[in-house]
Amino acid sequence: MPAFLKHAVQKLSSRLERMSIQNRLIAAYLVVMLIPMMIISVYVFNEFYVGNINGLARAREAEMQLEQLSIRNNMESLERMAQLTLSDQSIIAYLAREDEPKTEELIAFNKTTIANLSRLQYNNPTIHSLRVYFDNPRIYEAWPLLLRESRIAGQAWYGGVRQLGVKERWSIFATENDPFITTEQKPTPLVSLFKEANIPLGNHLGIVEVDMLMSDFFPKTFSPIGQANSQMYVVSGDGQVYVNDRNDFAFQTGLTPSKVKEQLQLFAAPDSNRFQFSYGGKPYLCLYSQVELLDARLVQVVSLDSVLSSVQGIRNKIIIANVILMVLLTAATYLINAFILKKLRVLSESMKRVNRGDFEVSIPIKGSGEVGELAHHFRKMLQKIKGLIAEAVKKNAATKEVELKSLRNQIDSHFLYNTLENIKMMAEVERQDKISNALTSLGGLMRYNLNWSGDYIRLKDEIAHIVNYVAIMNIRYNQLIDLRMEIAPKYEEHEVLKMSLQPIVENAVKYGMETGRRRKGIVITISCREDGKTTYIEISDNGGRLSAGKLEEIQRKLAMDDAELDRENGRIPTLRGANNGGSGIGLRNVHQRLQLFYGREYGLAVTCAEGEWTAVTLKIPYLILSGGVAEHAKLIDRR
Repeated sequence: MPAFLKHAVQKLSSRLERMSIQNRLIAAYLVVMLIPMMIISVYVFNEFYVGNINGLARAREAEMQLEQLSIRNNMESLERMAQLTLSDQSIIAYLAREDEPKTEELIAFNKTTIANLSRLQYNNPTIHSLRVYFDNPRIYEAWPLLLRESRIAGQAWYGGVRQLGVKERWSIFATENDPFITTEQKPTPLVSLFKEANIPLGNHLGIVEVDMLMSDFFPKTFSPIGQANSQMYVVSGDGQVYVNDRNDFAFQTGLTPSKVKEQLQLFAAPDSNRFQFSYGGKPYLCLYSQVELLDARLVQVVSLDSVLSSVQGIRNKIIIANVILMVLLTAATYLINAFILKKLRVLSESMKRVNRGDFEVSIPIKGSGEVGELAHHFRKMLQKIKGLIAEAVKKNAATKEVELKSLRNQIDSHFLYNTLENIKMMAEVERQDKISNALTSLGGLMRYNLNWSGDYIRLKDEIAHIVNYVAIMNIRYNQLIDLRMEIAPKYEEHEVLKMSLQPIVENAVKYGMETGRRRKGIVITISCREDGKTTYIEISDNGGRLSAGKLEEIQRKLAMDDAELDRENGRIPTLRGANNGGSGIGLRNVHQRLQLFYGREYGLAVTCAEGEWTAVTLKIPYLILSGGVAEHAKLIDRR
């Protein structure tokens, strides 16, 4: 699980634990109801949206099928006209003449054959033009039906048609394919059919061209009665896009033919006939189909604004219905839970009164349900607590009595001091200065430890005690411990807790001399500085005994409260091994005493450089026991 997700789960779990049971039950009901409702709503919304789009697509596909049917009928009309022209024997005979026709023959041909072709074209009003091109130099043109091929020899399609044989060719032209029309005239898009007159096979007689206006060939695409939310396009194989310019679809949506062409190139797939796209922040549906024989696509673009508006209306109704339902469910759940948890709240209030010290509380809850059973066991527990309290009072009184008896049997401390003083005098008489000095230091230690008249002491007295301790330890380690003081005189009257520095020095001696420095010795430095209203006393040594892992463990345990440390170890140990040796007070004990007497913002901080040095810094308030305080310091309430 990612760290951020784990943190979010823990934070949510913590918040849920702080909520009341009633609120947690309401939240659970809401989640249980909300998730299915959201899933169902999203499913219904998507199904409705997809269903509307599919319905719209089917309707538009039906329109395109009708257009395809009209295209096939028009293609059959063009093919029929071309076939009728090629099946006229007089036309074929005229094209195949090997001599020049006489005047009377030309007149008869014009009155019969040409008239019949003109009448045939007139009877098919969708046929825009019919032309027969020939290359026989012995016959004459009969405009506009019979024309020489030299007039169209420069057209791009001409060479391809000559190679067709009995085949046919369909083409779309952006302008009318008439050799007598100039380029200045208005262009008229056409759909043209070309067939070669090749009778007998292999003998080229000419080319038949039958044209139909694109507006007639694609009737629905170019219909003057269009739909405002859709538009049909014809996209030829050479990339030309043809559209009814009288439709306002492009003006309203900004979708010009070139934009439609771009979308088609981006999203059209061979195995599909539609796709959706967005333009200008609005959704559109594009349907397309291939026009058989004609190298072109029939394309229809439909705006989905109306579908989206309808779906949004349904969505808003679903959201409103869900909100109303959730409000009703929340109110009903709250009332039901309030009735069910009434007795549990009474039991909770009773427990709070007991926590405040009222053990005579009455719990008016009866019954055999879960809450009733809890109340019964809670009453039993109260009775047992009362008995334990009475027993503890009796034990405490007995313990005090035993302590008094023990005090009466203790040896008077003055007897010990006097005895040590006599031994010291004997050592001085015998000129045993080392023994005399050691007894002086030991006497100072004993007086310091046994004379516990208060918790606070001057810094110079604590330092004097440390000097005595180091002097005694130097007897053991052959003067290998070098104690250095970097304390300005102004700090000597500073207030410190008694026995707050000695355990740290004791740890430095014990563990510093056990890490390979027994032969070299160690240097212990005590320094003091102030920062505003705060004093920092640092005890450092060059023992280099701490590793990074051990330092991290010490800092973690210093930050723990007793309950956390108890859960981790099953007990509350002191740190760095000071629980059995020296004064018996470890770093954790010192840290807790500092926070107990001065506040949570004070205490110990441990730092080190592995293999080089270790430093323990005491952070305490700036206070002078002799009566003076720093101008910027504040008095502390020691309640």
